[in-house]
Amino acid sequence: MIRYEKSREDIEKDPEKLQKLLDEYVTISRRLEESLLENGKEALHRYLVEVIIKIADYIFSDSEKTKKGVDRAMGGEVLELKTDKLINEIRQDVKEEVKAEVKEEVKTETKEKIVICMLKRGKSTLEEIAADTQMPIEQVERIKKEQQL
Repeated sequence: MIRYEKSREDIEKDPEKLQKLLDEYVTISRRLEESLLENGKEALHRYLVEVIIKIADYIFSDSEKTKKGVDRAMGGEVLELKTDKLINEIRQDVKEEVKAEVKEEVKTETKEKIVICMLKRGKSTLEEIAADTQMPIEQVERIKKEQQL
């Protein structure tokens, strides 16, 4: 790849040179597949393809046509492993779970602050406070006890 750095402008202008470069990338891609994917080394394959594409993107940063050609020659999008997919699904599930928990905690804390404000005003009974905040009477009583300490 690096040997093409000095001739990148020529490659962009000359379809034959571009095709020669892309043919080499196709060969590299096939060899990587044969030596790595067929031997269960998907992660290493993915890493090497990513590195090759990043290097090509850097070397041919001014040549969109060449960058796209290299990307296609290397197999287009980088493979997403089953384990990566599973990890992402688990992360998403955990993220949603944590969001729900945080939302519920904030809701509870807000209700408790409202209960404290209502208790300080002293204009409502415990039953009214429980009804207004939709909290169990036992919880309102607990908050009242905590505030008296």
